[in-house]
Amino acid sequence: SGQILITSAAASDNLLELTNRDIQWVHCVGHGVDHIPPKFFENQIVTCSRGVSAVPIAEWVLSMILAWTKKIPETWINDPPDKWFRAPLESLAASTVALIGLGSINLAVAERLIPFRCQLSAVRRTDKPPPFKEIKIVGSVTEAIADADHVVIATPLTSKTHHLIDTKTLNAAKSGVHLINIARGSLINQTALKQALDSGKIGRASLDVADPEPLPLNHWLYKHPKVRFSPHVSWT
Repeated sequence: SGQILITSAAASDNLLELTNRDIQWVHCVGHGVDHIPPKFFENQIVTCSRGVSAVPIAEWVLSMILAWTKKIPETWINDPPDKWFRAPLESLAASTVALIGLGSINLAVAERLIPFRCQLSAVRRTDKPPPFKEIKIVGSVTEAIADADHVVIATPLTSKTHHLIDTKTLNAAKSGVHLINIARGSLINQTALKQALDSGKIGRASLDVADPEPLPLNHWLYKHPKVRFSPHVSWT
């Protein structure tokens, strides 16, 4: 028995057993607390380690954006190419990045994108002004992604944000958008995601999360040519 429970950011086999004890305070060592039973939010203190991993996650996001923009590793060669001096590279300068959620992670992402002179729009739960004047707050996800070249999803998973990115949302994006998710897999409707990838609406999906985790063997996310998928490691 004990009064304090320290838990990982993912559901564990003995979590329900432990929460049946006289626990007064639950602390999650990750950003999210969506795996903690709802009853604990009624009478117990629930805390998380928000912000601790914001910098490494933001660096991962920037790596994905630059890899897509500069076509890495697609433009690396092992043999003489058909053409020298030409490649379909793009510029990060003046590109538009939509930030879905504006907590510690996307603030760290924004801080690193500002020197690239990106156009930044963000959706957040409050009307509180952002700490960086370069960020434009908009009223909805569809408005944020309408002109975005890159979309970074970093919002908590709740009953309201489950499948936040669905067919309707993706239809509002311009063709070829780059979708990045470092939060929770179920923020995205994966059926809608596959349809958007297959149709060309999404040019690339860079995903550090999936639904479920671990992802089963032979799941389509492992093999899709437009998906770059890592096993929830951006925080490390």
